[in-house]
Amino acid sequence: MITQYVPRKKIEKLGIKPVSFADVAELFRSDIDKEKLPEFYSIDPRTEEVIIYCPSRENRTNSQATENNSGCAICEGEEGIHNFARIDLPDTITSDGKIGIAYASPNKFPYLIPDGLPHISYPEKVLRGGSFVLWWNTHTDIHEMSNRDNKAILDLAAEVEEFFLHNAIEFPELVSDGDEHKHYGHFQIGKNRGKTVASSIIHGHYQFVFSEILPKRIKEDAEFEKARKETIVDYLLRTNSKELEIQDYGDVTALIPLSAMKRPLEAIILVRDTKKRNLHDLNNNERFGLAAALKDLTYALSILMPPAKEFAYNLVFHTRTGIYIEVLPATQADGAFEKIREFWACQSSPKRAVEIYKAHLKK
Repeated sequence: MITQYVPRKKIEKLGIKPVSFADVAELFRSDIDKEKLPEFYSIDPRTEEVIIYCPSRENRTNSQATENNSGCAICEGEEGIHNFARIDLPDTITSDGKIGIAYASPNKFPYLIPDGLPHISYPEKVLRGGSFVLWWNTHTDIHEMSNRDNKAILDLAAEVEEFFLHNAIEFPELVSDGDEHKHYGHFQIGKNRGKTVASSIIHGHYQFVFSEILPKRIKEDAEFEKARKETIVDYLLRTNSKELEIQDYGDVTALIPLSAMKRPLEAIILVRDTKKRNLHDLNNNERFGLAAALKDLTYALSILMPPAKEFAYNLVFHTRTGIYIEVLPATQADGAFEKIREFWACQSSPKRAVEIYKAHLKK
């Protein structure tokens, strides 16, 4: 079991162990209770969306402790820490005097596994991958942490991304997006906060998934670029009104998308340089800009959403065709017509959303 590591020289400060993807897969096998594994998958023939059947996830620890770490499954050690990558947080000291650390480990209730899931109708068709979590050892979330700590967390996510894309040679080779290395499989980052949006534990964390299937939304981004001869990021920078910019962070900007705000306060954080296609392509200034924007927008939401609604949101990271993050607060439920993805009745306006964000950014 990989619980300790020796850092590679070139990323000594980050501390990823120089192992192969097979080593990480072995950690996954040894660390996960077989009763918690998913059962099989299917593909919706109408949309080609992948459906994974994992009834064990119904038994996940549900810990919504907020004011302090009392009752938090992570702080009380219920989840365990078997990590293969970690990084120190420069500005965090825990309540018991320890240095703040972020670490990556297998998800204890995974929906993708390295050994693969059989198709519900065609068992010989196997879907391989892995689902992981990126935690930190302090009972805080990104809206409460410093920009330097949030940037360190993104640094770790970027190094893990690079490790998976460059080392999982058992997976199909994908287009390398200009990188000098070959890329294998697809790496996806996301974040859920709040039980309204499927987070069972309030303790701050990101999730990431590695698989051999390119997600549908990333395919749509690629199809947009092919058809329009520009990335969606280029399109937003070219067409979005300056008055819909929430905050400029230099290499990064946060804005309300004029043509794509389906729910009140939905926002996008984007990296201006669309030659950068993955998190590990970004320089320190770009990652710091992302970190600052994520803190600012989630801090504003932490004030805006309670007490009428739960402080709940999703973060969806888009890579491969420019880098942008969708900030999706749970401000309005979907109705029947929204479910059919035809009409979206949004109970706000882009201009109003910008005004609200700007009024609540931390000064």
